[in-house]
Amino acid sequence: MIGGSTSLFNNRFLKMRVHKIFKIFILRLTFTSKRTLVFYGFVLGFVTMVIMQPHLVANRNTGSREGKELQEDTIERLLSEEKRSDGGDDRLAQAVLNRTRILCWVMIRESGNVKARALRATWGKRCDKLLFFGVDDEFSAIDLRTQEGKRYLAAKTFTSLKYIHKYHINDAEWFLKADDDTYIVMENLKYFLSDENPESPVYFGEFFNPFDTKYLRYNSGGAGYVLSKEALRRYGELSLLRSVCADPMGPEDKEIGYCLRHLGVEIGDTTDRMGHSRFHYDRADLHAVGDAKQWYRDFMGDRYRQGTDTMSVYPISFHYLHHYDIHMLEFLFYRLRPHGVFKPFQEVNV
Repeated sequence: MIGGSTSLFNNRFLKMRVHKIFKIFILRLTFTSKRTLVFYGFVLGFVTMVIMQPHLVANRNTGSREGKELQEDTIERLLSEEKRSDGGDDRLAQAVLNRTRILCWVMIRESGNVKARALRATWGKRCDKLLFFGVDDEFSAIDLRTQEGKRYLAAKTFTSLKYIHKYHINDAEWFLKADDDTYIVMENLKYFLSDENPESPVYFGEFFNPFDTKYLRYNSGGAGYVLSKEALRRYGELSLLRSVCADPMGPEDKEIGYCLRHLGVEIGDTTDRMGHSRFHYDRADLHAVGDAKQWYRDFMGDRYRQGTDTMSVYPISFHYLHHYDIHMLEFLFYRLRPHGVFKPFQEVNV
């Protein structure tokens, strides 16, 4: 009891002492000059800074460390979210896809075209813009009011080029023509074109050289060919001035090559750095085993080779496909993978 009274007395004495000191301090401040007050304030601020600085530094470092960890966690989360749902990683392909714009145009010759349906459901959806030319409401096809049939295909192609130049030249840097029985690996095409200049007068495809006195050289129509923006511009602005680009009735790919050559458009090399082919006028299996038609062997000359080791690991096109072949290639390219086998990206552009 005595100890408790002593403690209580000491507390009261301490409070009274502090109160008295505070009153004396206030009274002195009242009769102190402004210069002295400024000095007191400076001293008080300096003392406060010395006392608090270690705590502020610790908090700042902690905050910086937490912020860095949060940033790393965010980046890791975003990277994981960008990965495909099936466990694959297509970020490199997406970067190439987003960098190079391609307008694709396809000729359709019949209503209820099952090949065109397969094309639209597979590789066609990877085009930046996809146009169908023909008479078919299902595909919102553009009716060029040209005659149908193989002998009129060249005239139809020339007319489609005029249409694209007039309405879509600013929609892409490259313009791909493909048949409805062609399959295009869009990632591989864009990868190849990523090193090419769309402002150069050039067009790419599978190069044919029939040693014909008129046609000389051109790109295969069936394998698909792609024009640069400058090549399309030259056709749109100069073709009407050249009789060589009149609407002909000859073979479509030969007439296109003949026209573009006279407009100063060059044929670009599409083989990879190992000399392997990327565009293919026929099916993959026939190219692999070398079961090619004689005219193709003649057109290719000493460039004709057979076997899977002559085709690029990043092929761009195959031709003469049924609708089920198109779906099968889609499955093989984008779904089928051997377990545990991973092959890193190879640089094959020249």
